[in-house]
Formats: sequence, structure tokens, C-alpha cells
Amino acid sequence: MPSDKRKLELAVPYVPAKLKESQGLGMVNTSMPMMATFMRSKILAWSSVFNAMQAYMTDTDDKVEEGLSTLFKLGMAGASIVVTYTDLLFPSKPNAPTKIDTVASTVSSVISAATAA
Repeated sequence: MPSDKRKLELAVPYVPAKLKESQGLGMVNTSMPMMATFMRSKILAWSSVFNAMQAYMTDTDDKVEEGLSTLFKLGMAGASIVVTYTDLLFPSKPNAPTKIDTVASTVSSVISAATAA
């Protein structure tokens, strides 16, 4: 008498679900140019450019991607480079002296005048 009463012909083999290639990194690659723009980080800007170039080179015509096109990603990465290097093109004016700076200079001039006499 067999101890296992299950029928083997009714068993269905397990087949794992296939994940899309860019499922995990899609959000990171999309938001990296925006993070570089807001934080003015040149490292993030350049890495977003390289990620966008890689996405453009690995993109195929038959692959329909949900979300942004690779040319738009390249444009956003280029815009993040322009924004992060804006301070080199248009340097900001040096900050005006604050109250602490004026007080410190006044105190130091008073002390030097008192010790000189």
C-alpha cells in the first residue's frame, strides 16, 4: 500500500515570474538629474549623464518602455549639468558683511587703539 496518495500527473511545475530589466533602477535613474539640480552636486549630475547614456545605448527599437524616453533622460541629465555649472558662468557676488563681522572689526579696532596708547 503506497503511503503517498497524490497523483503526479496533476502536479504543476513551478515557474518563477520574470522581472523587467529596468524595474529596480527606473526611479533612481529618473530622479537622479533632479537630485543633482536641487543639491547642485556635480557628481550626481555626471553620474546621471552616464546612466542616461547607458540607457540610450542599450535601448532597442522593439522594446517598449513604460515611462520616459531615453532622449528625454539625456536632456534632463544635460540640464542638470548646466544647472550645476551655472555658478562658474555667472559667479555670485561676495556676501555683504554681516553684523557679526562689523562688531568683530569694531571690537578689534577698539582693543588695538586701547593697547597702543
